[in-house]
Amino acid sequence: MSRFRVVGKSVPKIDGLGLVTGEGKFAADYSLPGMLWGKILRSPVPHARIVSINTSKAAQLPGVRAVVTGQDTLKRPYGQFEGTAWSGADMYALAVDKVRFVGEEVAAVAAVDELTAEKALDLIEVEYEELPFVLGIEEAMRDAAPLVTRRLAATLCTGSTTPTGTSTPGSHGPTTFVRTGSPPSR
Repeated sequence: MSRFRVVGKSVPKIDGLGLVTGEGKFAADYSLPGMLWGKILRSPVPHARIVSINTSKAAQLPGVRAVVTGQDTLKRPYGQFEGTAWSGADMYALAVDKVRFVGEEVAAVAAVDELTAEKALDLIEVEYEELPFVLGIEEAMRDAAPLVTRRLAATLCTGSTTPTGTSTPGSHGPTTFVRTGSPPSR
């Protein structure tokens, strides 16, 4: 007789029937008293300095409970390769001072319902000073290519090589050190 009731045994999924019949509940299906909707304002530009963010109109919208930006956070970076020589701790919960890719999180809103949260996002005014950016590995390898982060002395890119010898950006191939050197003094 086995001393385990679950380990090594086939165990039916408790919510399996509900999920396959469309009757299952997911987190978004629940509503409790006092729950708020959260929405994120994302950068429309690939690389820019954040000149200013005005959240006053969004904060005054009835039903909005909070509006936060990177300046409201602890500004503690996180990232990949923590504790190594190539520590990539250069990301923030919300962008601080600059954005480095389209879609980077710039501000967050909490409101009583989804529509109000979306309206609040539309009321946030962000002024960007666009900075140079690159769109491909070959551009990133050039000496004059802009560094995306000052925390690393190298621009990293992931990709793999196809049979034709061209790189496939974003694939889960090996990490390639594209360009090394000291961060610019700007």
